Parts: sequence; C-alpha cells; structure tokens
Amino acid sequence: MSIVKVIGIAFLGMICAGLLKEIKPSLSIFVGVMTGIVIIFSIVDELKILLEEFKKIAEIASVDATLITTIIKIIGIGYISEFSATITDDYGMPGIGKKILLASKILIAILALPIISNIISSVTSIMK
Repeated sequence: MSIVKVIGIAFLGMICAGLLKEIKPSLSIFVGVMTGIVIIFSIVDELKILLEEFKKIAEIASVDATLITTIIKIIGIGYISEFSATITDDYGMPGIGKKILLASKILIAILALPIISNIISSVTSIMK
C-alpha cells in the first residue's frame, strides 16, 4: 500500500473523528483508535516483506535467529507503545502515555541486555 493511501485513510479518520468530537466525544476517540488499527492492518503485507528481509539478512550474515527475533520484538514494542501513548494523548491523558513510554523503554532495555552482552563479549575477544 502506498503512503498516499495511508494518508488518505488517516485524513478520512481525522475528519470523521473531528465531526464526531462535537457531537459525541467518546465516539470520536473510538474512530481515532479504529483509524489507527485500519492503517496498521492496511500495511500487513509490507510488514511481512520486512520480516522476510530481516530473515534474509540474518541468513546472509550468519546471525543467530534469536538475535533477529529480539530486534523485531524491540521494534514492535517501540511502535506499539508509541501508538498507545498517542491514543492516551488524544484522549487527554498524556501522563498515562508517558508511563507507557517509560515502561516500554524499560522492557526494551531488558530485551537488549543479551545483545549488549554479546557485543561486549565480541569486543573483548577481539582485543585479546
């Protein structure tokens, strides 16, 4: 799907949410969330291509599959937490969104620990 279609979906959702905001604010938030979900589902094919390319890169570089899986999880946490934090901002609760982002950063740091450990091990073995 091209970015033009994604932007079209976004603008349509934005207009609908804006019109509903004056009439029924709770439905406006729902339309905003649903617009985001429709956008995500509209790029599922591109996400599959991205995952396949990650796998190809891992095979070419002879990288452990768990490393690539961890990187994909880290990217997913980043995107999902940003999406969720934006929704809370739209709902008028930016404090909750900031807590989502903080929690996601901690989870990413935990997932990154084995990667950092491997890098340090590799560097120290090269230096010996």
